[in-house]
Amino acid sequence: MNRKGQLPILLGIVGFILMGCTTMMNDTKSLGDQGLSDLFHDHFKLGATLNSATVMGSADLVRTHFRSITAENEMKPSVIQPRMNTWLTGGADEIANFAREHGMTMRGHTLVWHQQTPGWFFASNGQAASPELLLQRVRTHMEYMYNRYSDVVYAWDVVNEAISDNPGEFLRSSPYRDILGD
Repeated sequence: MNRKGQLPILLGIVGFILMGCTTMMNDTKSLGDQGLSDLFHDHFKLGATLNSATVMGSADLVRTHFRSITAENEMKPSVIQPRMNTWLTGGADEIANFAREHGMTMRGHTLVWHQQTPGWFFASNGQAASPELLLQRVRTHMEYMYNRYSDVVYAWDVVNEAISDNPGEFLRSSPYRDILGD
């Protein structure tokens, strides 16, 4: 089925979910002091993707309506480790600390991504890094992230967007694939 054929199915699913949400909300006279996450507590954990500015500027909203959070960009390799041996965890720490302080779970996003990984991951002495070196850098990054956030992160998006958006192409072209192969 092509993407155009999938659209009506996706819209139908979204409509079904929204009808269920409307019915549940109509059954509830008023949220009062409850947030949306309280309303859906018996059905699923309601979460939000946010950045450190959102945590600072909309803390009450996030705290009231969500029980799980995902860092938008703050945990991606280019932000956390922009240069070799340089770890910048300020934004990720703010989000993780917010989750800890408010009893929220957190999803780690993302460890391996073709777009927001710094170029030095893929290079060595002006050449492409060897597969072994790239894997060691990825392993170091993953271990660091796990050790720093394992108390609050319940799941990781390990590889993001590896599948191609192009019809007929399975894996996306990326520096990871160039070095490691299929």
